[in-house]
Amino acid sequence: MADTTAPTPSDASAPSSIDVGDNLRTAERFREVGKAHFQAGDYKAALVEFHQIYMYVHGFSPKGGSGDMMAGLGGKASSEAHVGVDDMRRVNELKLVHFSNVALCHLKLGNAPKCITYCTRALGLDPDNVKCLFRRGKCRLDTGDLDGAREDLQRVRQLDGANREIVPELQRLRQLSAAHDRKESKKFSKMFAKISTDADLTITDDAAAAQAATASAPASAPSPTEAPASAAM
Repeated sequence: MADTTAPTPSDASAPSSIDVGDNLRTAERFREVGKAHFQAGDYKAALVEFHQIYMYVHGFSPKGGSGDMMAGLGGKASSEAHVGVDDMRRVNELKLVHFSNVALCHLKLGNAPKCITYCTRALGLDPDNVKCLFRRGKCRLDTGDLDGAREDLQRVRQLDGANREIVPELQRLRQLSAAHDRKESKKFSKMFAKISTDADLTITDDAAAAQAATASAPASAPSPTEAPASAAM
């Protein structure tokens, strides 16, 4: 019977040369162990296993491309970092699995900002990944990014109109948007009321100042041809 136990970090010693097949098989084993933990509801343990996947699939590039300075766990900058088309496809699939599943674990653990980060990385590989768009949209709602949530959820609706999970999130988006609009309207009303009050006070102060200036001005002397009001007739 084949050994299906994923290697622990202490087992994952750096190979002397890169074997993409070995790396992919090891990454797949971490994936399966992570899935088992996730299905058992142990999201923290699943997160640890899913994180290991990336150690074995980063740094590879197609043959003819320029490889990273390190390929896989303990790899070297050499032609061994360049892999064929089929292996590169599997590398990218496992990278997507890593980002997507790590995001899902963070969602289950209530860590919305990290879920958003990993969904964004997954969407860099697969821009129309409905699951990651949905999860990121949900978490953007949770963090108050209504514009970002609207963009993600509308994209999900375009890609998968039959998706029923999106319905309550769209309803929540409408409710939060309406509450935000009411709050902004109230804020602007107060601001305009203050501006109006300040303007009224300025006008009143100017009028009072003008009146005071008039009252304090000396009386004008009568003209030579005009008799004073107190003069005898």
